Order: sequence, then structure tokens, then C-alpha cells
Amino acid sequence: MLPRMTPIASTGASTTSRIACSSSKASVLKSGATALLSIAALLLSATSAQAATYYWDEDQATAGFGTAAGTWEAPTVDKWSLDATGLSTAEESYTTVNGDSLYFGTDTVALGSGTIAVTGTVTATQLLFGKASGAITIDDGTIPLPTINLRGGAPQIWASSAGGTASSPHTINANLNSNSNVNIGRQNTGSEIYIINGDISGTFNLNMRVHNYTSYIALNGDNSGFNGDIAQVTGSLKFDQNLGSGTNLTLAGSGGQTNHVWYSGSVAYNMQRNLVLRQGNSVLSSPLAPLTIGNITANDSAADVSPLQLTGSAGGAPNFNVVAGTISGAGGDPLNLSVTSVQPNIPGAPISDGRWQLAGTGSAFTGNVQVDVNNVLEITGDVAVTGKLLGVGTYNVNGGSLSLIASASQTITQAGTINISNGGTFTATNTGATWPRVTLNIIGSGNTVQGDGWNYAGAANQGSINFIADATGVSPVVMTAGTFQCGRTSDDQRCTISADGTNYAGGTADFTLVQGTITVLD
Repeated sequence: MLPRMTPIASTGASTTSRIACSSSKASVLKSGATALLSIAALLLSATSAQAATYYWDEDQATAGFGTAAGTWEAPTVDKWSLDATGLSTAEESYTTVNGDSLYFGTDTVALGSGTIAVTGTVTATQLLFGKASGAITIDDGTIPLPTINLRGGAPQIWASSAGGTASSPHTINANLNSNSNVNIGRQNTGSEIYIINGDISGTFNLNMRVHNYTSYIALNGDNSGFNGDIAQVTGSLKFDQNLGSGTNLTLAGSGGQTNHVWYSGSVAYNMQRNLVLRQGNSVLSSPLAPLTIGNITANDSAADVSPLQLTGSAGGAPNFNVVAGTISGAGGDPLNLSVTSVQPNIPGAPISDGRWQLAGTGSAFTGNVQVDVNNVLEITGDVAVTGKLLGVGTYNVNGGSLSLIASASQTITQAGTINISNGGTFTATNTGATWPRVTLNIIGSGNTVQGDGWNYAGAANQGSINFIADATGVSPVVMTAGTFQCGRTSDDQRCTISADGTNYAGGTADFTLVQGTITVLD
């Protein structure tokens, strides 16, 4: 705190001039004058015009910062201190500005749990929450919410220093506006938790870097005024309304970390963002309502496989979460896609079976697709996969197209179900790849099912192909090359072909079930 000064100079017997200086104001008073002339504009106050580092100090000259309370406004009275120990008296009056780094406790000196009210609009560059501090709440959430303008070259909301572990979560019940890219989280500090209940607005990119498994960010505001990309470098993100109108949500879990994204809203939401996968594992979940996203692109500079787990039941059948765009790998980067039951690493997140639909056209990628037990992947667009189909869940090719390109050593699911219906197309170019315990249901006529060599025979290949007629007939399996093999090599190793004509409305007729070269083992 700057000392208060009151220099008094005598200029003559009948006239004196007094200059009263404090840390925030100054004035000149001449005897005999009828007007008071303020010269505050001529004196640069160190506490209102120069950006610096300040600490919220609730207990004034007592060592430490006390318990979070009081009001942050423009100007703020007796709260912002220049002393990192909290021993000195806080500034009598200070308005935070662009460039200010504002600490709510430090690594070693705590600001106790409590709520700091915010009035109107305030400005800062950094909001730093002490790793030793209790749970700090910025504003009590009374509507209308105040606004914090994050200004400067690199605004940040994060822990008081890198490394170590934060002791408490922090809540911001204020709107956040910025015109520069904003970083939230340190990435290498454990247990950083920031719950932002206000709206984020402005044109900038939002970079989230909270530590894996122990940290997360919750964006609970409307955020419709936010226009920028989101890069989730590490950690977990929860949102329950809107992520704004930017182009990409990039997930880049370096160092083997997993990014978790959880849409916790209860109404259908079209995110209109593309998902870009860079490094590490990624989880996208929407358990309570349908979520629609844009493209999915694997773009891993390290050339690793980008695993993406899609989970969440979209509120339950018949709803689906939807990938409306294309799935691809930039420059051929591989992608492993799974629909599974997994719990996002965020407190309160439910675990639910995945129900996801691929609705985009032109999807093509190298990698594996896996659908786990009780999970469903529906294809209404067209998808080409160079790799395997795995898992014991259900694939529905419902009017869409699934093309699988694999080698003879690869398999088509392990014990799952593939349903083809409503004019769907399923092409498995496998040169003899095995189908262990797969149930293939071809439902109705008008479907296209073809391949260049299917092996339903052999050890433990106890799969089945079921032809289910509609009113006009069935759709055959067509071998464009190679051999269709079905049969058994022992009593407990067999495949089954069945036909169900219950729905057929015509007279007596013969239908071809498998067209091409057939080998039946008995």
C-alpha cells in the first residue's frame, strides 16, 4: 500500500495552498477561492492506472487473507492488497484493470471458503486461486449476473502455481467476456475444479488444461454468445446447455491422458461443432438427451491411433446420439471407434449404455469399430472402415451403408449382432475372414449384402444368418468372389442358416439366400 501524504506549503501571508494526496485521489484548495479544482487527472495513481499483482485480503493488517467475503466492484474498497502475506493493509480504493493478476489465496496462504460478491462489470487478466485456499465462490448468483471482462494478451483462470494439488473447487457465478484466447487450468496441477455458471461470450479460443482424472471444468451457462474454438488439452469437461457457435472441439490428451466430455443437459442439443482427436483417449457422453455433433477427425501429430469412446443412451430408446458429419483420419491417421458403457470422470456423471447413430455421408477411416454388450451403433449414413468389427453389441445398418475392408486374419465381431434393414447395404470384403458367433439378421427385401469370402465354419464359429422376409421377399447374400463357408467341424462348432417367411404376402415362391460359391461342412 502506498503511504498517504499531506504536504503543506506556505506561499504567503494571505494565501496558502494544500495538496491532499492519498492512494486514489488528490485535490487543490485555495483560500478565498469559490471553486474546488480537482487535479486527479493530472496525478497518476499507482493503484488505479498501473496493472499489478493483487491479493484479496479480507482481514486487512492481520497476517493471512481471512475468509472470502466482501464485494469486488469498480472501485473496490479495502480488499485488494499488494502484500502476498496479507499482513499489510489493503488498498483504500482500487479498480482492477487489464493486466492485473488477481490472487484468491496463494500456495501457502489460504483464503478461507466463502463468497465474494461482484457488482456490475469488473476487469482483470488473471484469476488465480490459491492451492491452499478453501472453496471460493465468485458472486452469489443473483440475477442479473455481473460480468468479468478478461482482457490482455493471455487471460487465465487457474491455480496459483503449476504442480502440486489444489485443495478445493471454485465456482464463478458471473458472466465471462473476452477478446483474447483464455486458458483455464494448469494441466499439471491436480484437483483443479472450476464451475462456471455464468455465460461465456466473445470471439476467442478457449483452452482447457486441467489435470487428468482429478480435475474438471463445468460450463453451465448458456454460452450462446461465445464464438470460438475449444481445445480440451487434458482433463474433463461438463456442459449442460450450449457450447457456442465455434467450429471445433479439439481433444488432445497428451501423455496418455483421457479427455472426458459429458453433455449433462436434459433436452436435445445440436452442438454443431466438429470433434478433432489429437492424442490420448477420448470419451464423449450424453446419457439424458440426444446430442448431435458434426465431423469426427483423427488428427494425431504423433501418428498414434486415436481411440474415441461414445457412450450415453440419449435418454433411452428409441433415441440416439448422432454424428451428423463425416468420420475420417487427416492424412490417413487411424481411429478406433467404440460404443460402450463408461462413466465420465466427473462427479455425478452416470454410467449408461451407448446409443449412437452415424448419419453422415462419406465417412472413411482406418481402424477398428467396437460395440460392447447392451450398446447399439446405428448406421443411417455411409461408412467405410478398413479394419475390424468387434464386440458383442448390436450394429444396425438401417437404410445406410457399412463397408468393411479387412484381411483374412481379421474377424467380424466376436459374438455380436448385425441387423440390415430398410434398404441397407453391408459389404464385407474380407477374403475369408472369420465370423465367430456372429448373428447376421437380413430383414426384408431391398437390402444389399455382399462380400468376397465369408468363413462361418471352423473352431468356435457358431454364428447364424437369418433371412427375415417382408411382404415381398428376402435379400440374398451375394459372394462377388471367394467362397461362402458354413457348417461344422465338430458337434459344438457349427453355423446356422434360417429363413422366416411369416411376413411374406405372396404365393408359393423360391428365393435365393446365398448367391455364389458355397461350401457346407458337415
